[in-house]
Amino acid sequence: MSRELSFINIQWLWPILGIAILLWGVFIWKEWSQPVKSKRYINCGVALIAILSLVLLALKPVLLITDHTTKIVLLTPNYKPVQLDSLQQTYKGISVREYVDTKSILAPQEIPETLFVLGEGIRAFDLWQLDKVPTVYLGGNIPKGITRLKYPTRSVVGDSWIMKGQYQGAQQGHHLVLTDPGGKPLDSVRLKGEDRQHFELKVDLKLKGRFLYELLEKDSIGQIITKDPIPIKITDRTPLKIAIINEFPTFETKYVKNFLAEKGHEVLIRSQLTTARFKYEYFNMEGRQEFRFTKDALEDFDLLIIDVNSLRSLSRNRRKALEKAIRESGLGLFIQPDATVYTKTMPIASFDFLQKKQTNTTIKDWSKSSINTYPFVFKNTFSVTPMYGVDTNIVAAYERKGVGRVGTSVFQSTYELLLNGQTQTYQGIWTKIVQNLSKKQPPNVLWKTPMTIAYPDEPFDFQLRTQFSNLTVIDDTGLSIPLKGHKDIASLWEGVTYPKDIGWETLRLEQDTMTILDYYVTDTQKWMSIKATQTAITNERYFQDRKWGKNQDKKIPEPINPLWFFLLFLGTIGWLWFAPKL
Repeated sequence: MSRELSFINIQWLWPILGIAILLWGVFIWKEWSQPVKSKRYINCGVALIAILSLVLLALKPVLLITDHTTKIVLLTPNYKPVQLDSLQQTYKGISVREYVDTKSILAPQEIPETLFVLGEGIRAFDLWQLDKVPTVYLGGNIPKGITRLKYPTRSVVGDSWIMKGQYQGAQQGHHLVLTDPGGKPLDSVRLKGEDRQHFELKVDLKLKGRFLYELLEKDSIGQIITKDPIPIKITDRTPLKIAIINEFPTFETKYVKNFLAEKGHEVLIRSQLTTARFKYEYFNMEGRQEFRFTKDALEDFDLLIIDVNSLRSLSRNRRKALEKAIRESGLGLFIQPDATVYTKTMPIASFDFLQKKQTNTTIKDWSKSSINTYPFVFKNTFSVTPMYGVDTNIVAAYERKGVGRVGTSVFQSTYELLLNGQTQTYQGIWTKIVQNLSKKQPPNVLWKTPMTIAYPDEPFDFQLRTQFSNLTVIDDTGLSIPLKGHKDIASLWEGVTYPKDIGWETLRLEQDTMTILDYYVTDTQKWMSIKATQTAITNERYFQDRKWGKNQDKKIPEPINPLWFFLLFLGTIGWLWFAPKL
């Protein structure tokens, strides 16, 4: 505890001192006729004390007290003991408390001078309690285990489902194993004993439904260390209507049409035999129809795959009809490339290319596969959206045209991947191309949540976009959940629910009960390392912009009793009155 002297009426300091000096000067002039020098000096000194007493009465002195006992240390899991020791040595008598997420952090009306938060931090739903509290977040130890995880919670039958993550403080010899709902291992990765190891697990999805996969960590002898749930909702793929137009039959088209047909899409293939004569093939289509380049006919399709020579040979009217279908109806267009695409003008599209010597490439999702390419890459312009590649190595991309998309690639003879046994790479490439370019059908309700897993009795945030008004969201028990509309976006709504039981839960819109949000509620002891990491990140972001930051010591003013100055004034005046009579 330290003290500093200050004055309440400090702004009057110079006028008061001026008057005091003037009074003392008058008193000195009056006393200078005193024949006895010793009495003259004593009376002038006593007069100075009397005047100073009046000055202090006018300025009202106070003591500014710094009391470190108003500082609090809040301990959360994974805190560093050395940080606590340092704070206790610096601030003697500092209060130490432990954070419990089911209790209030501070007592009512209690606002400490500074609150130090040690460890992973305060849960997001409790941060509001510190909105007006000067807080310094010091962090703690990095937890061991899986600290980052990314995977799609919703997928489609036939897709390759990929999970990516980061393991902190891995122990050599341990394994991560992905298992299906029956406990069957699907994929695994060996941990290398690195401080930070990135991993990837992959599985092909074959059945629709709500499934609970699990991620296991096993030691070197196969004992299970941890077991955490991975909820996935798998739906049937919505079949697309796709047309393939070729100047002549090619191996590339042959394998593409087989792949699309196996995925359940309706596929029409038109290959030119001679002038005005065409060969048609149909897959998964009930009706037999000729393909016409009119706006009405093109609107029936979701995606058009066409080679560049067929595109260039279109008449002006047919090209206009195609562009109109793309811009207004959302038709997707994929231009099958050849060597002339990169050096001659391409109709409809406006891609620019850069020449390279390299005639093969690898892509991020399939890094073990080498794909043949033409010696070009896309020029990274504002209008280009990459499908594969980044920056100066974009190998597949599209550009938006109205509500539709036009894309192409530098891939050459992708069917050779199948011939080389790289089926997953081939299917992955074409799946992404079809998904990115095909016509988009906006749902009546679009659900979104920042969380992949919920916990019992903890808030679960969600958003939904819809054109419905007077919305009502209900849970499995039939209770309605209050919604808050976005102040700027009329179609965006937000809500919070508090699930009670472990297992699958559902939210649905009363106006459209077929569109639902499925989410999984798991035990609070699952995914502990991820929870700790996310809590630390949330705390760091929440407290880093606080205006006070590492605030200065708070000074508490303690007034000095003016009675002491008044008594001193009476004593000195009494002496000056009594001294001449001696």
